[in-house]
Amino acid sequence: MPCRDVSTKGLLTALLAEPHYAVSHPTSTGKEHFHDGYLEDHLRERPGIDGLGVTTVTELTARVVGGELRRCGADEAIASGGGVANPDLMRRLAAAAP
Repeated sequence: MPCRDVSTKGLLTALLAEPHYAVSHPTSTGKEHFHDGYLEDHLRERPGIDGLGVTTVTELTARVVGGELRRCGADEAIASGGGVANPDLMRRLAAAAP
């Protein structure tokens, strides 16, 4: 289920443009880069999105994971953790996977 709202698509486009996603892997980052303020800054630039931030971040997660699976040539992935209990995330991951 892609982002439907034009402003939400703009938010998704901005988040996908994050330079970290283009860095050669393996790499990691955490709260020092991706924190509440990171998303809040993006949301502040796009008033009116409000509750759609969660939907957009869910789509972002699926697209980034799907892109990495394609980039490394994976033909199988195993999901674990709390996200597996989120049917929207799992549906989006299945759609984004190669």
